[in-house]
Amino acid sequence: AVAPTTSGAEQEPITEEKSGFKEFILSVRDIMMSSRFRLAMGIVFSSITLMLLIAYISFFFTGANDFDIIERAAGRAEMRNTIQNALGLPGAIISRWMIDGTFGIVSLAALVMIALYSVRMMVEFPLKRLRLLFITLFTLVWGSVFLGFVQQMMHCGTFRWGGKFGSMTAEWAISYVQWIGLLFILLAVLAVFLIVVDMHFV
Repeated sequence: AVAPTTSGAEQEPITEEKSGFKEFILSVRDIMMSSRFRLAMGIVFSSITLMLLIAYISFFFTGANDFDIIERAAGRAEMRNTIQNALGLPGAIISRWMIDGTFGIVSLAALVMIALYSVRMMVEFPLKRLRLLFITLFTLVWGSVFLGFVQQMMHCGTFRWGGKFGSMTAEWAISYVQWIGLLFILLAVLAVFLIVVDMHFV
């Protein structure tokens, strides 16, 4: 008869611990669902997006000069004193990666999506988040390849218009189906996308 009593006494702290953990999770959830938390996070993400946008725009005016500095400079101190990007060295590195290293000029679509999500945190308005995500991903991939294709045809530019992804994908596709084949593929994929997004497109 003593054994069950001891077992129950040992289980009671475990139950209280679980109850305390559950209350903690619920309190965290309540905080995250509160309007003040959403407003604070909206301001944080909006500020980050604005800073990235400034670096993005500045890239088109200072990117060539900053690219040479980053390639030649041996130390961070030297780069900080000569970088011309509006956000300094971090802005030059991030904007170069965002535009030349990923999806090119259409990387702006990702900033627009983050900005809309940020505003949605602060202000209640109808926003189809999955639809926006789908459109953004398509814009990044298709737009990157299209810009890479255009640049391959024109043979110009101081940076990769479609970024690393678009440039490499377009070059690979052209090696298989030539430029006219890639053009037809891009147009067909765009038509299918427009039909999926909006049936009235037909």
